[in-house]
Amino acid sequence: MSHYASNGTHVSVPRFFRKLQKRLQELQRRLSRTEKRTPAYRKILLALQKVHYRIKCQRMDFLHKTANGVLEQADYVVVEDLNIQGLKRRPKPKKAEDGSYLPNGAAAKSGLNTSISDVGWYTFVQILTYKAIKLGKKVLKVAAHFTSQDCSACGTRVKKSLSTRTHSCPDCGYTANRDFNAAQNILGLGMQSLGVNP
Repeated sequence: MSHYASNGTHVSVPRFFRKLQKRLQELQRRLSRTEKRTPAYRKILLALQKVHYRIKCQRMDFLHKTANGVLEQADYVVVEDLNIQGLKRRPKPKKAEDGSYLPNGAAAKSGLNTSISDVGWYTFVQILTYKAIKLGKKVLKVAAHFTSQDCSACGTRVKKSLSTRTHSCPDCGYTANRDFNAAQNILGLGMQSLGVNP
């Protein structure tokens, strides 16, 4: 997984939780099968807590270093004002006419929610913002609506699914990575809010 900036650079996001997910699941299974309040239970619980702590430390180290790198290159940083809790909301159950439940994509949504949490976007923006304030710099938040759909070259709205990773405009012919196109739109919105031509 990677995130693009408006200057074409991109940062690959390590999936710290994903890398240790099997280990966590194994410890959780062992814990559930072990009698509570025993030395064996406490030992497994401690091992589980250590893995979670390791993931947290790795993620925070990555987020701090990434924020420092971003702020070394810019005085103004524009980010999407994402509703993280909204993105992680469970899909509503779907019922058939006979009362049975239909597939609603809950399994796929669960995987997406794990990835969203693993990235730590909300925490990153918090870190970026307080570091920017200390340095006399500014982080601007802009609405996320249609940033990946609109063409950054001509403004045409080009609908695409999440699986479509390339933006290709049928009107002006502009082609770019989907995330880079979105980054250009986000920068444009930020510059507009400042009254500056991008």
